[in-house]
Amino acid sequence: MAISNNRFNVVPFYDWFATYHDDLDYGDTAISGAFSAIGRYGRMSDAQQTEFIVKTLSYQVVYMYALEELYRSLTECQSGDDGEEVVGNKKDAISYWEKGVAYLIGSIEGHERGGSPTSDGVLFINLANERCTEFDTCKFDGTAFILDNFYKAFEDGAKFIQANDCNSLEVTIFELAHLLLFPVIQSVIRFAVINQNVTYGDDVYVKSKKVAEAEVYANAILPFLNFYDQSVAKTVKTNMVMDIKVDPVKDGPQFVVDAAHESGE
Repeated sequence: MAISNNRFNVVPFYDWFATYHDDLDYGDTAISGAFSAIGRYGRMSDAQQTEFIVKTLSYQVVYMYALEELYRSLTECQSGDDGEEVVGNKKDAISYWEKGVAYLIGSIEGHERGGSPTSDGVLFINLANERCTEFDTCKFDGTAFILDNFYKAFEDGAKFIQANDCNSLEVTIFELAHLLLFPVIQSVIRFAVINQNVTYGDDVYVKSKKVAEAEVYANAILPFLNFYDQSVAKTVKTNMVMDIKVDPVKDGPQFVVDAAHESGE
């Protein structure tokens, strides 16, 4: 999944990640490094290594793999003979679309709209539900408002395939790729607040998974931030990425909040 050849077709997003991390296999490199405890991962606790493995898989590898499937649906939608109306291969396009959506939702969210309780799930829907209670972005039923945007995009994509509206399908994929990062950005802000009083070298820094969580969430949005505003990306990286002899959130959480706010404008 992390080294799928189809990831090169996720334009422009895969290029943003590979360029930012200077590594075509950035997800595989992080997960393998944490499993093997090599390099910088060798200085991390077991709990921290686990966070790198699980959350890199959830919010970078699965994310990109799901986008692969969505873009494969676009390719099928656009297929057709030159000089003829593009009718596309609806059956394959729908199949790829549904696979992409399934990867984004995950297998343990259940069939109910809004997903299973927040104790279940390790992907974007559950993350949005977890964060909504902390950011006052929940609906009356306890699920996140942003989920309505997710579901609309899921449903619109299928409708556009049926209507052979490939241009609208492409726009929907592009917008969905950004929307999915909303709860990830919330997570970056949350862990900036949590880690603001941690000092490099203390027990929390050395052992706590929360310092690692902060970095993994940041790594999932840094390629986007770097593309849109490199100064914003630098601020987030400086404060959220674990570094030798540097205190986490050294500029204070407000700097991270301001940077995240700028990234959403």
